Amino acid sequence: MSTSGKLRIATRGSALALWQSHFIGQKLQALGHDYELVIIQTTGDRVQDRFLHEIGGKGLFVKELELALREGRADLAMHSLKDMPAVTASEFAIPAFMKRHSPADYLVLHEKHRGDGVVESSVQTWLRNGQRRIASSSLRRAHLLKNINPRITIDPIRGNVDTRLRKLQESTDWDGIILAEASLDRLSLKDKYPGIVLSPSWFLPSPSQGVLAIETIMDSAHIALLAKLDDPETRMAVAWERGVLAALGGDCTMPFAGYAHKSGSQWELNALVMSEKSRASCSIMCGYDDFKNASTQIQRAMDELHRHGLRGVLDELKSLKKS
Repeated sequence: MSTSGKLRIATRGSALALWQSHFIGQKLQALGHDYELVIIQTTGDRVQDRFLHEIGGKGLFVKELELALREGRADLAMHSLKDMPAVTASEFAIPAFMKRHSPADYLVLHEKHRGDGVVESSVQTWLRNGQRRIASSSLRRAHLLKNINPRITIDPIRGNVDTRLRKLQESTDWDGIILAEASLDRLSLKDKYPGIVLSPSWFLPSPSQGVLAIETIMDSAHIALLAKLDDPETRMAVAWERGVLAALGGDCTMPFAGYAHKSGSQWELNALVMSEKSRASCSIMCGYDDFKNASTQIQRAMDELHRHGLRGVLDELKSLKKS
């Protein structure tokens, strides 16, 4: 804890990261603990001109924040959980997964298409028609788009949310960009940049998308306090999603989508692993008590993925990684 007695939150410096960190800080204040931010620029923030998988993956947004924890410069770190590796290093703990915001992706159209009348019910038709050009740095999003229409061109785009939205409006080539809906909601940008929700029912999100995670060192004196911010159902859902990715040996080079959610009185896990030529998917359902047993459900998902061609997908991804 700082000399002022405030809990120090390590965070990236983007508008979205700051919003998210203040959101967590306000939750801590409600528990009687003040906070201050320790702003850190990560490797992922500094390198803006390449796809994430070309420079080391999502962990580039995490390692410098973890270094601040390790060196005692911060008491906790705020992460968008989808930016964290599937397996957390043993010296760190995640005492709180905040209640999930929207897990969906969101297509922001270039202003030249604002009069096209594209809505959620027609967005798949719009994507299929013509040679669309969409900006995204996500392999998952790229593969999902290519599955809808192989003629779609995917251009890399990096930077914070405001930067990417500005690049879209300045572009003469792009038809749209895809962002996490939660990021636009948090920054109150959807009115300024209208777009279309890409429903998780057909555009499967990244595992743990929409979830904020609080990380600290394993022996932190603040674990019990931070655990008060944990949402148990979100914790179980992301245990499924991240657990399947970990079982796959997944990293930034694996186009993987996974989403666990309530479906009526049951819980459902949908998972999808993709390569350029093939894909394997599964959908499993169970009651709440079985849902709590993540390891059993993860194994069920892996068995289903193998039955639907996982081996071939993994072999293709492995060969692409070597080339």
